Amino acid sequence: MLRIFAVVLLWSMAFIAASERVVLSADAAALVLESSGTITPEQQPYSEIPASATLKLDSSARLVFLDYQTCMQVTMSGGELKFGPDGYLAKGGTPSSERIPCPTRLHLQNPGEVAGIYMRGSGDEPQTITTRPNFVVVGSGGDDFESCELLKDHREVVTTRLVNHHCELPPDGKSLDSNGAYELILAPKSSASQPIKIDLIASTPEAKPGKSLFLIPVH
Repeated sequence: MLRIFAVVLLWSMAFIAASERVVLSADAAALVLESSGTITPEQQPYSEIPASATLKLDSSARLVFLDYQTCMQVTMSGGELKFGPDGYLAKGGTPSSERIPCPTRLHLQNPGEVAGIYMRGSGDEPQTITTRPNFVVVGSGGDDFESCELLKDHREVVTTRLVNHHCELPPDGKSLDSNGAYELILAPKSSASQPIKIDLIASTPEAKPGKSLFLIPVH
């Protein structure tokens, strides 16, 4: 009976872990962090790599990406990368990896709709972030937004441009107030679209500054 229970428990833990990975991104296998040299197809920083992608790197090319399956930051120089539902396979080249904090996916009420609606984070409770968050807008709607604005007590704390769908707040190296309540506003490029507004609370100390990623899915 104990052995059966242990097997069921392990199966349940594996199922939960797999479910968390699927929730993170159902169609993407990884997030590009840095790229240089000739990579086919071309990869831009903070773009997602599809789960069916095959990438070829010239001998002088370098790609740094976050593997969603393992939360490993992988650096690949040259060679070939094949991505699938169970992760990636490196062929040739020189790969290296290190574990980093897993990214967190922020939830929106209507992530599949952008134009003409006022979007907010899902639920009544603010979503938790670290005191040194990096935000990445992922999905096909990422090109529709141009800046990040952070408010506290309805007052502007900082506004910065989205560069390659990415913004770090605050950008000056300071930290947000621990247990402080904030509102993140993603401003659209077009007046035909409405901003995305997400209520946040900064309550977790930053373990590795600059590496806590929060993904905002917009399609």
